[in-house]
Amino acid sequence: MHVALINAPVAKRSPHARLAPPLGLAYLGAVLLREGHEVSAIDFNVSGLNWRRVDRLVESGPEVVGISAHTETYPNALEIARRVKALNPKAAVVLGGPHPTLLPEGVLAEEAVDFVVLGEGEETLLELIETLAGEGKDLAEIKGLGYKEGGALRIN
Repeated sequence: MHVALINAPVAKRSPHARLAPPLGLAYLGAVLLREGHEVSAIDFNVSGLNWRRVDRLVESGPEVVGISAHTETYPNALEIARRVKALNPKAAVVLGGPHPTLLPEGVLAEEAVDFVVLGEGEETLLELIETLAGEGKDLAEIKGLGYKEGGALRIN
């Protein structure tokens, strides 16, 4: 499965918004690559938010787009999620990181967000991708996953 990983950029610098390498996305990418998935990644804190790059990434056809969000980056993460859904409504949009972990219901209530990953996401994201590919567990069995089911929000 083709998975795109995005590090949402800080909208406004502050003492609480420090820039650091997106190690969480690197760990996720390593696990997915090891399991034979195609992975692309963009760190918009390095390049700056560029909508043409988002468009090109979505046009490359990922079935899953994972976006990392801290509270400082959440507004941009949500805008990226909306852009992804506008360009490809079939792509599964997954938000992870500290903000979705602390406020999963609020993040999952957003129309452009299909799933949230809570806490350390390597196993959760891999199991989600396997399930979306028709090879894994039922969504209800994936620990650390939030999703929508019949209009209800579910948090495992």
